[in-house]
Amino acid sequence: MNNIEQFVHNLGLTPFWSIVFIILIVCIWQYDKVRAFITDVYFFLAKTIGWLKREATKRKLEEICNKGFTSIAKEISELNLPDLKINWIAKGKQDIILNDKEAIVLLKFNPDNTQNIINATSAYVRKAVLPISKTYMSPQVRDAIDYTVIRKCLLEIPEYRLAANDFIKNSIDTLIENQVEIDKVCNIDDAGLMSRILFREYFEWGNRIAGRNLDSKYQQEASGFLDFLYDITTRGYDDYTRLQYISENIKVGVLLVAKLGTFSEQGEAPYIRRIKEGFAKGIRTFYLLARNEKLDIVEDVYGKLIQTGNYNLLNGPKAYKDAQGRETICYCIEVNNDGDMAQTFSRISDAIAENEVLEAVVNVVRCDKIICIINNVKVVIPHDKITDVEDLKLYHYFHVGMSIEFIPEEFDNHGNVIGSLLQTNSNPQRMMDNKFCVGAEVMAIVEQAFDDYLSLRIKDSDIQAIALRKDITYSHYIFLHQQFPVGSEYLFRIIDIDYVSNSLYLQLVDLYDPWSDLKYTVGQKLVCTVYQKKENCVITEIEEGVKAILPFTEITWFTPELSQIKQFKNNFEFECSIKSINKEQRLVILSTKSNESPYLSYYKELEEKEYITEAQVITFDSKGLICLADGKYRIFIPQSETHIGVNKYKYRINSTIKVYIKEISNDKRSLIGSLKPFIKHPMQWFVDNYKPGIALSNLTINTINERSILFDINRNHKPYCLGLLPIGEITNLCHIDSIEEIYKDGVKYPLIITEIDMERCIVKLSLKKLLANNVEKVSLLDYHTQYTAHIIGKRNNDSVLIIDRMWIEGILIDSVNHKIGDKVIVRAISLGSVPEFSED
Repeated sequence: MNNIEQFVHNLGLTPFWSIVFIILIVCIWQYDKVRAFITDVYFFLAKTIGWLKREATKRKLEEICNKGFTSIAKEISELNLPDLKINWIAKGKQDIILNDKEAIVLLKFNPDNTQNIINATSAYVRKAVLPISKTYMSPQVRDAIDYTVIRKCLLEIPEYRLAANDFIKNSIDTLIENQVEIDKVCNIDDAGLMSRILFREYFEWGNRIAGRNLDSKYQQEASGFLDFLYDITTRGYDDYTRLQYISENIKVGVLLVAKLGTFSEQGEAPYIRRIKEGFAKGIRTFYLLARNEKLDIVEDVYGKLIQTGNYNLLNGPKAYKDAQGRETICYCIEVNNDGDMAQTFSRISDAIAENEVLEAVVNVVRCDKIICIINNVKVVIPHDKITDVEDLKLYHYFHVGMSIEFIPEEFDNHGNVIGSLLQTNSNPQRMMDNKFCVGAEVMAIVEQAFDDYLSLRIKDSDIQAIALRKDITYSHYIFLHQQFPVGSEYLFRIIDIDYVSNSLYLQLVDLYDPWSDLKYTVGQKLVCTVYQKKENCVITEIEEGVKAILPFTEITWFTPELSQIKQFKNNFEFECSIKSINKEQRLVILSTKSNESPYLSYYKELEEKEYITEAQVITFDSKGLICLADGKYRIFIPQSETHIGVNKYKYRINSTIKVYIKEISNDKRSLIGSLKPFIKHPMQWFVDNYKPGIALSNLTINTINERSILFDINRNHKPYCLGLLPIGEITNLCHIDSIEEIYKDGVKYPLIITEIDMERCIVKLSLKKLLANNVEKVSLLDYHTQYTAHIIGKRNNDSVLIIDRMWIEGILIDSVNHKIGDKVIVRAISLGSVPEFSED
């Protein structure tokens, strides 16, 4: 406000005119608020001054009614709905006067303001909404549209909700007479498509036919389009519903967005295909619809369509909720007349009219037709449009990717072009008459030789031909101008026909594949020339078409130096031998290394040193260490060779360590080493103090399962190592099913050491060895003494037991009811090599 006062002051106006000027600016700047304020003032004055009441009512009506038309005006700005103005009349017929910017309703004043609103809205809608289009509609469709729009506008006036109810009561006759059409329009409105599609297309349709004589065909067009849109809004999930409406003056396509899975698999291709089909039928406008979770998909589809440059957006859509509360969006797009697709269809249409020749690329070859593509538009050429010869095999003359000439004849129902080759250079009949077909042999003369192909001419004709390098030699490196001099003649086979340029593609008849009868062997000595140098190797050919490589790792047994690699330049000759031949990959591997690996002689030299050498640690990882001996001999030490149990060899990068060499690697390029000889074994104390055959007692169970037991062997009352008792080392008298049952009561039998396994850091134990050692103790038994024993197994109806403390095994007669692990009191009844016992 201070800025305004300063501006006015600068103009040099008097205080009075300054105030007038400021009020004028405020009125322009805040027009709506000023108008509402003046209306309220009018109402206030109307209560006290009667002659202002009508003017106040008029202003209020104009404000309220215009508010009701706002939603429709926002959804389709093309309607250009005029502002509603009201003029009170005392006599005469109520009517409406239309001009470009205003619709003046001549209205008789009614004390009931609700009725004034109904009368003003009804008069406005009937004359101002689609005035041209409704002229050509049937009375039923016209009345249905008027009824639905009036009701919709009245519902947009919250302070006069009863107006809509009163209007419906007063329109009962219209409802009964036009029930079907009203239901259709209401359904379309409930889906949010009345203004977004129905009115937009009716508006364009009205402008298209404006000024024509009235005709029933226009009524049928309008009714048909209403039915078309109604069917879409009421379709079920899997219902088949037509999505294109094509009449003389209305051509519309609707695209319903598919599920996410379908869009992920096929992308925008189905939508583009439907647009092309519709465009070929004359449709220029398409509506893209989506609901709920498909809103994100429709934005992707719309974005991909617009990016092609073939389409324009006609509206600025915003998501809205339909009558069922579903979030919905509707994009309106038209085909861009300057886009590739429209230009292609236009060019094809012109060619159809003028019978002109176009070019296309073959996409599919079938026995009865070929399918081509021209700027993504499909061209179908049936067999009878290609040749008059019924038995002609199309695959002899056409292949995918080749260019051909064709004459477009018409569009089919799917938007495809039907074409013909009969009157073009691509007609195979012309070639066939000269006996040029795929597979035929011809003599050709070399006219020019390039790096990758020969330019040829068929002998005794003016037909041009091409022979690619791959069709005349298997070599990638020979010079074609030297191998095939200009002017020389060769016998070729036709492998392809270019109908557009009227030329042939040829293959040398005598093309020889050296790999079919390769005459080289592994170890053969050669002298080769470098043709190409790569990062890790050089490439050569040991004969025409036989590719060979020399990897830099095959230059020397050791890591090659940079100077050794640099000498291998293009055209450099070198002596080598064949290391391997891979016929599947058609590749020969060369080597310049000596026959015998220096690692062999180095390994023999270490025999005097008991295969122990010093090496420097270069690197290590989870697999092991890499070391170098004498600065060049590579030694690999597996991770398993760097520790024994928990005892590990300590090392670091660049440190020098002693290594025991176990062997040479299979490729003779490295040594395999071990650090174990230099690591103190964690079981050394046990080995020094115990030998196989010694009995161990008071062992503690570590873990136990059905097949074995692991015991803790203690030193100074602490676990030192593990002892293993397998189930097979229990007894020889019976089969043991489970070792767990034998030890269920914590019985501790002495066990004999059978082996000390230094690799696995475990002591192998045996119970049956102990029992075998105690066989002589059977003579110490007598028939009168009672002995305590434990059952360890079953044999038929008897049990196998061990006498406690004497550790003698025997048989308990008739002991069916006893279980393994049971403790029993027995007497001897037989003292043979296997004593027998019975219970008291």
